[in-house]
Parts: sequence; structure tokens; C-alpha cells
Amino acid sequence: MPPPASPISASAAQRALLDEDRGEGTSSPHHPFISDLASNSQLLQDKISQLLSGKTPSAAASPAADADLFSGASQTRLAAEDTLASSDSTAIALSSENEQLKTMLDEMRSKEHQDIARIDSLRAENVRALSRIAELESSNKTAERTLDERTAKMETLERSVSNMLIDIEKVRSDGEARARDLQSKFEDKEALVKNLKEAIELKEGVETENNAILKAKDSEISLLEARVQKAYLDLEEERKELGGQVNELRQAGQSYQETIALYEERLSTAEARRYELEDALAILQEQIRGQSLPLSPTRTVQAASSAVQIENEALRDQIRHLQMKVTNLEDMLEEVRTAADKEETLTQDKLKRHKDKEESLKKQLNDSQAEMERTIKAEVQARSRVEEIEEALRESTVALENARAEVETLRSEIADLESITSNHSSESSGKLADFVQRASNDRARFAEETIELKRLIENLKTANELAHLELEQSRTDYLKVTAALDELKQRPNSEKAEISIAGVREEMAGLKHIVQELQKENTAAAQQNKLLESENKILLSETEQLRREMHMLENSAEKSLVGPKQDLNEAPQDLRDARMEYETELDRLRKKQAETEIQNARTIHDLHKEVSELESLIESKIYHEDELEQEIDRLKDKLSRGHKKSSKGAAEIIHVNEPLPVSLPPSNSEGGHTLHTSQDVCEICEQPGHDIFTCDVLKGEGAEADNDSDTTTLFCVDCEGHGHTAADCPYSADVF
Repeated sequence: MPPPASPISASAAQRALLDEDRGEGTSSPHHPFISDLASNSQLLQDKISQLLSGKTPSAAASPAADADLFSGASQTRLAAEDTLASSDSTAIALSSENEQLKTMLDEMRSKEHQDIARIDSLRAENVRALSRIAELESSNKTAERTLDERTAKMETLERSVSNMLIDIEKVRSDGEARARDLQSKFEDKEALVKNLKEAIELKEGVETENNAILKAKDSEISLLEARVQKAYLDLEEERKELGGQVNELRQAGQSYQETIALYEERLSTAEARRYELEDALAILQEQIRGQSLPLSPTRTVQAASSAVQIENEALRDQIRHLQMKVTNLEDMLEEVRTAADKEETLTQDKLKRHKDKEESLKKQLNDSQAEMERTIKAEVQARSRVEEIEEALRESTVALENARAEVETLRSEIADLESITSNHSSESSGKLADFVQRASNDRARFAEETIELKRLIENLKTANELAHLELEQSRTDYLKVTAALDELKQRPNSEKAEISIAGVREEMAGLKHIVQELQKENTAAAQQNKLLESENKILLSETEQLRREMHMLENSAEKSLVGPKQDLNEAPQDLRDARMEYETELDRLRKKQAETEIQNARTIHDLHKEVSELESLIESKIYHEDELEQEIDRLKDKLSRGHKKSSKGAAEIIHVNEPLPVSLPPSNSEGGHTLHTSQDVCEICEQPGHDIFTCDVLKGEGAEADNDSDTTTLFCVDCEGHGHTAADCPYSADVF
């Protein structure tokens, strides 16, 4: 018979199992069956421990009962064997029962694990359901907020559209006013054409007058040449007489000292002649006396030799005087010839300048006619451009209406998507198919609109290029007109004086009017150019926006096509994504519209600023032109005075070239003055050393030359100095 199991080991094993059962039981407090099993096993273990420890108290009896026990040892031994046998049987039964309980415990543990997994899955499903509910509530709230915002934004869009319609009406009214302005400009240009025709007729009359003047001047030049030849012949014939006159004129022109010295020399010669005559008279008287007396040969020889010596001395003096006169006459002839050559070259240069002036006037007339034709063409182009701008405005209004319609369709689509997300039924697939069909239709429509917008952009680009070309042409015309004004300013005043003052004023008024019209057209072209550029930018942004919308619609259509093939549980998420995309697109469109409104306001502000700057520039140009007109009038007056003085000088030169009497001393001083004026003397500032083409007055120093001319016009004949006359000469006391 095998020894019985150790109660300690069995109890320890049972306690370990009990502890495991307790730990497992505590891990699953929700199952009462497991707790009952644990309590039953605890009771069984307690019973086993009591049975196994039953002999220890009997063995631990007091020594007083040893005798009784020894006496009853046999009985107790038998009882112990019986109890051991019964305990073995109970232990076997308990072990088998324990095995059964273990198997049941394992089964319960597996069931418990399954229940725990199921509880975890149920908890996760509960959490997912709660998060789904929270997401749906938040999405519902966001949808309500977005709907409120969308309604508010739609109201703002409607207000902005109404404002844009008001702006369009303003633009239309501005276009009508501009058309009226263009009509008035056209009428002004017609009046300008009439004025130019009248100016051309006046210029033709002036040209005929100039031709007559040129013919008269040619005849005068021929007469002058004949007179010069006659003067040469007269000079050759009357050389001796003119020699004395020229000598006296030269001496009188140099200084009164020489004239006084000459007079003193003449007085001395007269005194010498008087003395000689007195001596001759005395000699003759002596000869008469000697004739009355008988003459000796020695006396007659002495008288004859003295008379011959006196005559020789007188003849030598006369020869010296005549040689001096001949040299002076030769010098004067050389000076007169050089002066005549200079006059001839000056007249030839003047003729050439007059011919060049006539050709330049003809060219200016042709240029003015071409300019008028260009202005008429520019006006026609401006009218066509205004019509194009009005057409662009109409197209922009149509585009705005289309945008509003698209916004309404998007709102309806968003409402449909919300209804689809709220109602998960069999109709969602049909609605998705309708949405896909609408998306494809919208795609085709957007493609057509993009093509039309591209065509409109190309047209606007061509119109913009034409506007740039017209702007450059107007700038070149303005530069040409300013160059013509500068040329008129720098023109020689001798040539300007030949044209009548009324004709020049009319020409200046016409040029001024042309400049103003060109400036106005330039500003209008610049404004239209900027408007076209802004419209071009807006249309480009709209095309980009439509491209993005088309791309997004394609993506949404693809998603919607892929959506029905997937599970119906995923369809609401796609619809929500599409809805969010539409909302973001609407927000972007609103932002884009706000940006375009800001850009339009900025462009309008810039245009107003440029208009004010151009107005100030036009006013400054008008003031500058008035100053130029005053300068031209002043130069014309000075030129007329210079021509009068030059005509007087020419008359004096012609008068000098004619033979003058010998016995007029005042004519000597006049001749000296005319000889001085035959040199290079300016006809404007009346200063020697330069002509009218190199005068500083025409180079912007008119005021200084005018101040200096007041002092340089005075000429003293005594000391040959400028700044005073002979009556106020400070050297008059020294001279006399």
C-alpha cells in the first residue's frame, strides 16, 4: 500500500490552485458562478485540512490520559486505519472532483476570455458609435454654421453684385460721356481741320507774297549789282576826286584829332603857300624893280635859281600829297571790294535760307496734313476701341450673371449632397448618377467657357497691343510737335519776320490746340490701356479660377464615379468630402471676388491720381506755351527793329557808294559810320563781331542782350567808342 500523500504538499497545491482561482475570480468579478466554485473549493480544502490534522490533538493529550490511550490503542488504531482508508477514498474522490473542477475552470476561463474579447469589441463599437455621433453632431453644427455663413456670404455676394451692377452703370454712363467727349473732340478736330485749311491758304498766300518779295529782292540784287559795277566804273573814272573824299572820310571816322591835324596841316601849307606867294610877290616886285634897272648877269642867275628851287619844293610837296591820296584810295577800294563781296555772299546765303525755309514750310504743311489724317484715323480707332470696351463690359456682365447662376447651382448641389448624406437609401446611387451626369455637363460647359474666355483674352491682348501702338504713335506725334515748336523757337528771326504776325499767331494757336488734343488723347489712351490691363488681369484670374473649378469638378466626378462601386457605408464620407471641397471652393471664390474688388478700387484710385497729374502737366504746358508766345512776340518786335536798322544801314551803304561832293565835311562822318556798319554787325543785338545766326539772344540770353544793346547802340564819332554819343564824349576837351 503506497504511503499517503503529504497533507502539507496537497494543501499547498490546493492553496496555490485556490490562489489562482481567487486571482482569476477577482479578474472576472462579473461572473458569480466562478465565485461559487471558489467558495466550494475553499470549504473542501478546509475539511481536508481538518481531517488531516485530526490526530495531532489526540496525540497531544495530557500524560494523565496515556494509560487510557494505551489501553484503547488498539481501538484507536483500527479507527485510524478506517479513517485513513476513508480519507484515502475521499482524497481520491476529491482529486477526481478537483480534476473535474479544473477542467470546468479551464472551460470557464476560455468562456471568460471569449466574453472579455466580446466585451472589448462591444466597448470599441460603443466608442466608435459615440465618436461617430460626436462627429455627426460636429459636422451638423459645422454644416449649419457653413450654411449660415454661406447665406451671409451669398447676401454679401448679392450686394457686391448689385454694387458691381451700379459700377457697370457708372461705367456705361462714363462711356457715354466719353463718347460725347469724343464727339466733341471730333467736332473740335473738324474745326481744327478747317482752321488748318485756312492756315494753309494763308500760308500759300504768304508763300506767294514771299515769292513776290524774293522776285523783288532778286531785282533789287540785280540793280545793286548794276550799281556796284557802275560804282566801280565811277571809282575808276573819278579816282582822284574820290581819293580825297575817302581820305577825309577815313580820317573823320577815326578821330577828330586827325581831322584837326589835317586842317592844321592844310593851314600850315596855306600859310607856307602864302609865305611862298609873298616871297614870290616880293621876288616879282624885285624883278619888276630889277627890270626897271639894268640887270647884272649874277643877279639874274641867282633869281632864276631861287625861283626854280621854290617851284621844285612846291612840286615835291604836291607829289607827296598825291601819293598819300593814291595809297588811301587804293586801301578804300580794297575795303569797298571786300564789303561788296561780303554783301554778295550774305545775299546769296539769305536766298538759300529763304529757299530752305520755303521747302521746310512745304514739308511742315505736308506733315500737318499727314498728322490730321493720323488724328482722324486715331479717332476712328478710339471709337472702335470704345465699342470694344462696351462689348467687353457686356460680356463681363454676362459672366457675372453666369457666375451667379453657377453659385446658385452649387448651392442646390450642396443641398442635394446634404439630403443624400442625411438619407442613406437606395435613391442615393441614382442621385449620385445624376450628380455625375451634371458634373460631366458642367465640365463640358466649363470647357466651352474656357475656350470663349481664351478667345476673349486674345482679343483683349490684341486690343491692348493696338492701344500700346497708338500710345507710342501719339507720343511720337507729341514729340514731333514739341520738336516743331523748338524749331520755331530756334528759327532765325530774320526769316520769321517775313511771315505775317497774324499767320504766325494762328499757326501757334493751331499747334497749341493740336498739342492739347494729343495730350488729351494720350491720357485717354493711357487710361484705356490701364483699364484693358485690369480687365485682362481679371479675366485671366477668372480663367484660372474656372480651370481650378473644372479640375475640382473632374476630381469630384471621378470620386463620385468610383464611389458607387465601393461599399455604401463609405459613400457618406465621399459626399462629405465633396461638400467640403465645394465649401472651400466657394470661400476661395468669395476671397477672389474681394481681392478683385480691392484691385478695382486701387486701379480707380491710381487712375484718378494720374488724371490729376496729367491735368497739372497740361496746365504747366499751357503756361510754358504762353511764355513761348510772349518770347516769340518780343523777338519779332526786336527783329522788326533790327530789320528797320539794317534797311537804313543798307540805304546808307548805297548812298555812300554813289559819288559824293568833295566840299561836304558832315558827309565824311556819315560815311565813316556806314563803313563801320558794313562789317559783321548783328541785326538783333546790334553788336559787331557776329551775325543774327550766332547771336546769344536766340540761345536764351535775350534779356542780357537786350540790356547790353541799350548801351552798345550808342557810338561816339570822336573817340570811336561805344556807350555814349559825340555830344557826351568825355574826351572832347582833349580833342579840341
